[in-house]
Amino acid sequence: MKVIGLLILGVAIGLLNAWGITLLWKWYVVPFGIIQIGIVHAYGLGLIYSIFKGYKKPENDEIDWTSIIASPVYCWLLVFFGYLAQFFM
Repeated sequence: MKVIGLLILGVAIGLLNAWGITLLWKWYVVPFGIIQIGIVHAYGLGLIYSIFKGYKKPENDEIDWTSIIASPVYCWLLVFFGYLAQFFM
């Protein structure tokens, strides 16, 4: 049951990150004439990034709740500061 919950949480965080990528793409890439991407494409870009980033096995088998909580907070901060920065363009 714990594995299913973590899987659902991982997909939810991935979708939140995809939403952030979609917004940042719309604000900073579309003005150069490149088409806008949707959440599914952004999710795929996030997966590709994860492949290149690699997987670091934790030193112990415990769940790292700090990184699980920090991921959506980091996404919201990136979107917030990206939103503010677009006004200076």
